[in-house]
Amino acid sequence: MSYVVVGVWEMSEGNAEERLAGLRNVIVPGVRQAPGLLKGYWTADVASSRSYTWIMFDDRNCAEAFASDVRANTAEQAKNGVTSISLAVTEVAAET
Repeated sequence: MSYVVVGVWEMSEGNAEERLAGLRNVIVPGVRQAPGLLKGYWTADVASSRSYTWIMFDDRNCAEAFASDVRANTAEQAKNGVTSISLAVTEVAAET
């Protein structure tokens, strides 16, 4: 059984290139080190200034620990123009 940390994020206007560089150079490499990580996806909807993330883990405890770490970084996220709209740990019901 696997679990996904699903996030919805609001992106402030401006700094898009800096945020993308931070995502690719800091966030993704950091997430790769997370215990139990299976896969991660980061998306962007430019029209709505929203980003959606799906970070999949092989264990619920690993997913919960990851979500807790993300929630603890809200001040750092805000400095970079990112606001968490929602963050949930969900069980994968099916996959292809």
